[in-house]
Amino acid sequence: MATLPTEFKIAYAELNSLSSYVSSRTRSLRYAQRKTTGQAWDFVIRSIAIEDIDIKKVIAGIAAINRDNADLQISIPIYSESNATTTTTLTSALKGAFSLSLTSIIGVQVGDFFTFGNHSKAYQVTAIAGSVVEFTPNLVVDVATGVVVTFDGMTFTFKLAGRPQTYPLSSSDQSMEVELELIEKW
Repeated sequence: MATLPTEFKIAYAELNSLSSYVSSRTRSLRYAQRKTTGQAWDFVIRSIAIEDIDIKKVIAGIAAINRDNADLQISIPIYSESNATTTTTLTSALKGAFSLSLTSIIGVQVGDFFTFGNHSKAYQVTAIAGSVVEFTPNLVVDVATGVVVTFDGMTFTFKLAGRPQTYPLSSSDQSMEVELELIEKW
């Protein structure tokens, strides 16, 4: 599992999409739409200003990740943060389910992201009723009773989508920002 170069510090993160429907066009030019489960989270992240002395190291590190087709494990500011503590599942749930009970929901809020200990897919809380948490997308694998659920400090597993984009901050300064498109992988 790869990590971003240490000089790459996230200044900005944007959640692009998580659509449960996929549209396509048929040969007869009709649009078809189908429901899918287990969609991937797409993010765009941008670095803080990187000094000209470090920009080559950052680009080389990202190029190596791309070359190796490596998975990236990243905690994204705001999205990986929660007031909830790590807990466990109180009930089991089968692939395709969108809710289950947790042993503790202290600090859990609608909008929090979390992962299960038995796979790396990230989920987002959509509703809370008692100890039952509803989430999106639907489960991509079965989850047993007693599986660890991580909220605060959870990490996303990504693949890079395309090449890094660099943006000079000014014509007189050699520092740059680097932008990456990330697609979740599980």
